[in-house]
Amino acid sequence: MAADALEIRMARLEGAYQQLDRRLGDLRTEVVALRAELRDELAAVRTELHDGLAALRSELHGAVGGLSTETRGEIAELRQDIRRVNGRLDWLVAGVLLAILAPVLVRLFFP
Repeated sequence: MAADALEIRMARLEGAYQQLDRRLGDLRTEVVALRAELRDELAAVRTELHDGLAALRSELHGAVGGLSTETRGEIAELRQDIRRVNGRLDWLVAGVLLAILAPVLVRLFFP
């Protein structure tokens, strides 16, 4: 009878160990699945960030290119304006010199 009680207890313990082993196996499976899901989600986030950064780079490159083109156009207009002003200054300087030299030359040649 004591042996039967011991065997019953041993059987219960074995059943409990088997149940624990099964539950630990299930937990391990869940942990492995969660790790795989986490890896997949992290890969998706990395891909999304990479794509977002690539789009941002492209947008910035386009904006900088547009600003560069606009700036070059403005510089070309400024150069044209400076050339026009230089041409007018040449005539102005020539007029001033003529205004200064004309009386001097008249006095020299026609005393």
